[in-house]
Amino acid sequence: MMKMMISTLSVLGLIWGSCVEANAKAKLTVGVKPAVQKMSKYKTSGDLYPLNGPVIRVYSKDGKSYDRIANDNENLTYLVDVWASCNRKIRSFSLAINGAAKNVKHTSSKGKKVKKRMEKLKTPFTLPAISRTPVKACRKELEKRVSLGHKSRSAWMVSGFVVKYDNAYEAKVTGSCSAALGKGDFEVEKTALPVWIICEAVKGGQKPKPSKPNTGGSGSSPQIPSQIPSQSATTPKLMLSLKVAPKVAQKCPVGLKFTGKISSNRPGVIKYRIVGKDAPKAWQTPVKTVKFTKAGTKTLSSWTHSYHKPDMSGGLALKTPGVPTAIKGSARIVILQKPKGAKVMGGGVKYQIWCEGKPKRKAPVPRATRQN
Repeated sequence: MMKMMISTLSVLGLIWGSCVEANAKAKLTVGVKPAVQKMSKYKTSGDLYPLNGPVIRVYSKDGKSYDRIANDNENLTYLVDVWASCNRKIRSFSLAINGAAKNVKHTSSKGKKVKKRMEKLKTPFTLPAISRTPVKACRKELEKRVSLGHKSRSAWMVSGFVVKYDNAYEAKVTGSCSAALGKGDFEVEKTALPVWIICEAVKGGQKPKPSKPNTGGSGSSPQIPSQIPSQSATTPKLMLSLKVAPKVAQKCPVGLKFTGKISSNRPGVIKYRIVGKDAPKAWQTPVKTVKFTKAGTKTLSSWTHSYHKPDMSGGLALKTPGVPTAIKGSARIVILQKPKGAKVMGGGVKYQIWCEGKPKRKAPVPRATRQN
């Protein structure tokens, strides 16, 4: 009898433990960091740069001062290490850089773990988030090296060099895993990525050759720019226009309707979104796509952004009690995919929101006239 009771209690304990495990809250951990790069020496300078970027190449058109980016019509490549683990099954795990994203597959433990692995992601050319442009970075580095006295300015221009900036881009991983009774977990982790700027060795102001020249097949000669049709020879341009109504809102909550247009001087596929910011946080629309079969103008899908009065209990208060204060907002069209080398212009708008109503201007006091 005693053995039967012990056996029954053991079975009940196993069942109870299984139930507890089934109802346990999901615990997810995700991670991302820059991967170790394979480096190569740049010509005779001895400076190192990665074989798998991100690398921006700058050259001099006149051979005297750096003034051009050579690869702004090419994709940038990024290498990062990612990993994730959860006590439940991982439902999703993705990597995103500069608006481009890819899914990372689960690798082991019945979908509960992503072993540390290197992921490569290519994105459209994007300027780094550093304190100066790549062109100015080369100019500043050139002045710095000349001031050391080891080489002259012309000698450095002939040999070329490489300068590295940290915290230039951002990589983000997003993961989710689920458990019973809605006790899922969602985690986001970010890391900063560097950029290498090659200040090209230039002789006579010649533009450096592309990293992967299109030779048109073995035995054939490269394409000559003069053989390209006149339409392709023109620089691709995108003109953006964004409007908001009302531009000055005098109540809360309020719906701000954004409308816009994109004009392109050549065919292509364009992906975009509208991003904005008004106190206390930023917002953005889903990614949209427009296709141009020829040069022209496309009207974008309208978007209504709802703004609600901030909760004053959270510490956000008016500057002066009883005096209406304007919430200043701004929005712009962000291009995520565009024709190679396309220059983007315009696309921003500013607006104001007066939750307590915009104060009326006081009528000017008439000046007293002098009587003789």
